Amino acid sequence: MKRFLSAVCLSFVQLAVFGAVPEFTFDRTVHDFGDITVSDGPQSCTFTITNTGVEELFILSVVSSCGCTNVSWTRESIPAGGCGEIKATYSNEDGPYPFDKTLSVYLSGTKKPVILHIRGSVHSKRLPLSQTYPAHIGKIGLRGLEEKVGNMDQGQTRSSEFMVANISRNPVTLGWADVSAQLTLPGGTVTIEPGETARVVFSLRSDRTLWGKNTYYATPVVDGKPQDTKVTFWAITRESFASLTESQRKVAPAADFSEGSVEYRIDYPAGTEYPSFFLKNPGKSTLKIYRVQPDNERISVLEAPETLAPGKGAVLKFSVDLSGLGKDSDNLYVVSIYTNSPGEPVVHLYINAIIL
Repeated sequence: MKRFLSAVCLSFVQLAVFGAVPEFTFDRTVHDFGDITVSDGPQSCTFTITNTGVEELFILSVVSSCGCTNVSWTRESIPAGGCGEIKATYSNEDGPYPFDKTLSVYLSGTKKPVILHIRGSVHSKRLPLSQTYPAHIGKIGLRGLEEKVGNMDQGQTRSSEFMVANISRNPVTLGWADVSAQLTLPGGTVTIEPGETARVVFSLRSDRTLWGKNTYYATPVVDGKPQDTKVTFWAITRESFASLTESQRKVAPAADFSEGSVEYRIDYPAGTEYPSFFLKNPGKSTLKIYRVQPDNERISVLEAPETLAPGKGAVLKFSVDLSGLGKDSDNLYVVSIYTNSPGEPVVHLYINAIIL
């Protein structure tokens, strides 16, 4: 039997749209069916949406990413304080393989859909938990040590879940310690019987001091003992423009790079190169650069503006350490720029170094 653990009083985890109409919450945005077999047949789950605003809410449509998933939803209006449901049924007819399907939920008064996930692993026959949960932390097993939360706008709290298995022969208690400030996990402890699994629901809230890709941590506490291995959670956070009016968009800043990529063809052995990119703000208000984030430690940011007035330009300069790279290698690096421009909230710059 699977135990269900919620991060907020075993109840609702919030996915809220602040500053926009309507306002709503989902009980979760991911449902994990866990490990099932082909013979288990179709699998169903239900997501609950609560209207936390003052106007009635409609679920206009729910679109599945795959014909293997059927969906139905509340067709009536959802009054303020009321709830609606979205039911998804995975056919489980495609054979043994891991799956992750999305449901795009279109709601009245919103400009983009809410994305829900259903996922799990289908096997031809039942396998020992030690195999289906290969990341072992003491007496518990997980599918992996990293949980991907995905993209998150400022002002949002995102929820997801993962499974934990007791791979020992005795009952174990599970709790959490050293949890990052923005991360919420179940309080207290839960007992997991031998050979059983528990579903852990967590939530992650945005933080205006954290932009781009950030990692969050939690330490499992098994039978009262903090473990040496942490579980990591990561999300990419960018600015939210949900509450901008059309008039505000017309006077918004813009981020325009004259070139978005640079390529080096360098004879082996390579040293250090110093790429630069020219940025201009053709918008009508001040451009803010929240973070300049290279995807590789070989790249250092030498110069980058924090703000750029309308009509002004600036140079972003980097150093790229190419020493030690192999001959006849092609090396692509990406620098992500997070801004307050509605048209370019994230700009990616590409640096390609070809060692000849």
